[in-house]
Amino acid sequence: MTCIKENDVFICDDLIDVWSFSIPQSYGDPVPYGNYMIDPPSPMDLKKIETGDLIKISRGIDKIWTTVVEYDGCETIVATVTDSLDLDHPFGIGDKIQYQFRNVYEVVKNGQRTF
Repeated sequence: MTCIKENDVFICDDLIDVWSFSIPQSYGDPVPYGNYMIDPPSPMDLKKIETGDLIKISRGIDKIWTTVVEYDGCETIVATVTDSLDLDHPFGIGDKIQYQFRNVYEVVKNGQRTF
């Protein structure tokens, strides 16, 4: 597991790529991941991400909730870590982390899972 800190933002090359382990027949169909099912957002839905949205990502078996602070309009997201972590990571609550669309498990807007 590798993370580097660049300009106060953690960039990790070991975040889980949700799209790599199984692509659903069509987006909106859950896919198996370990002992449970996930429903990864489609690229079209991910283009709707805005500052302030909550996004769940994963690094190993630890699921991490983040709040979007920057979005480039393409595929790169910078967010702050918003929850406590079960495992040892180089980042913690309040730290910024950069990730891509392929790392997004779930998006919550205004307190409701939207995609």
